[in-house]
Amino acid sequence: MSGGRFAGAIDQAWLDRVIEPVLEPDLKIIDPHHHLWLRDGNHYLLPELLTDLNSGHNIIATVFEECHAMYRADGPAEEKSLGETEFVTGVAAMGASGAFGPSRPCARMVGAVDLMTGRKARDLLERHLIASGGRFAGIRQSTAWDSSERIHKVVPQPQMLADPTFRAGFAALAALDLTFDAWVYHPQLSEVAALADAFPHTQIVLNHVGSPILGGPYAADRGQVFTDWKTGMTDLARRANVTVKLGALPIRLPGSPANRDLPPTSEEVAAAWRPWMETSIELFGAGRCMFESNFPVHKRWSSYQVTGTPSNASPPMPPRPRRPTSSPTPPFGFTASRTRLFEGIRNNRDTDSSQCCAISDVIETSMQEHQMAILKRLGTVAAIAGLAAIGVAATPHEAKAWWRGGWGVGVWIPPVVVAPPPVYYAPPPVYYTPPPVAYYPAPRRVWIPPHWEGPYWIRGHWS
Repeated sequence: MSGGRFAGAIDQAWLDRVIEPVLEPDLKIIDPHHHLWLRDGNHYLLPELLTDLNSGHNIIATVFEECHAMYRADGPAEEKSLGETEFVTGVAAMGASGAFGPSRPCARMVGAVDLMTGRKARDLLERHLIASGGRFAGIRQSTAWDSSERIHKVVPQPQMLADPTFRAGFAALAALDLTFDAWVYHPQLSEVAALADAFPHTQIVLNHVGSPILGGPYAADRGQVFTDWKTGMTDLARRANVTVKLGALPIRLPGSPANRDLPPTSEEVAAAWRPWMETSIELFGAGRCMFESNFPVHKRWSSYQVTGTPSNASPPMPPRPRRPTSSPTPPFGFTASRTRLFEGIRNNRDTDSSQCCAISDVIETSMQEHQMAILKRLGTVAAIAGLAAIGVAATPHEAKAWWRGGWGVGVWIPPVVVAPPPVYYAPPPVYYTPPPVAYYPAPRRVWIPPHWEGPYWIRGHWS
């Protein structure tokens, strides 16, 4: 939800009328999509988020999704979104202190940079990377648009994903190892496929199951909507660099016979979402799907406890095969995906490797990768000074080294910090020989006043 109006209100007393036991309360979960904001009289900040995180599920970390929150009031328009990154970084630092419990809210973030700035976008992206302290994982630029006047248009014109200026900015993402979150309506899925083809090395995360439009002019034939949506998703799933977030779908459509005096139960949510969720998992595979809460947007219709329960009830999601460069991503309740948001998460050695992870590794791996990108971009000496200034290598365990430590023959080998070769820059010698200047001191001269010398009058003169 990018800066739009937050219609409706959250009625916590109504949500509290349905309290359900969590199916797997010990299952470690990362929520990959939520917001924080003050909007239209509604506030959802760290206290409200923590209340939801502690409602029964074992949420060990979350990923903030851009929502036009806390933009700077002054300065150039393209730099105002830095305010959101700075705000979220502060919230993440509060959570990382441990003072608010074991969960790590906003451990990663998907921020906002206007790619319509073209080639200038790269400098902006790097500023967000530095401002976030390594938490900045990617951006979202919502381009949802439909020709019907009855459907909300997030952007004023269609086909923005194909715009040459947009793509010039998009090209910077892969170089910085950042993801792109795409929010489009289901008739636009082919545009996301074309973008994925043009940039095969950029990870694209499709939001909200491709947002099938079930209202307005599409309400009359929702069966056709499902058919068109499935066709688009089938084609999109052929792109290996595309993953999908599962959630943010309507639960009770107009005409539903449900008792509206009570909020939905997890069974009602599962029944409403099952065709879309199961089809997505079948097409993309469990390793390319992740469940999202989309709170507080979705909190208008169901509680965090209920929203998370259907994902726990989903079929088991096996971890993907081990790759040479990273450990497998374990399954989570809300999350099971190999997107760059969670790439490099290592299994916690002290617990079941199929169901847990160490969130410190999420942050550690991210910071290493972004440091390397900054080093390449800004120059070795300047980058090392800048990274040291923000304290990214505070402890040996979290040392951000060029080579990571590991276990060998039962002994912990600490990280080996390999310093890059020193760079010596000496300007070429400048030889300047001024032309010779002959200098002869003038002889001393004396003024001789007029006087008589014998019979003659002598004028005054210099001698």
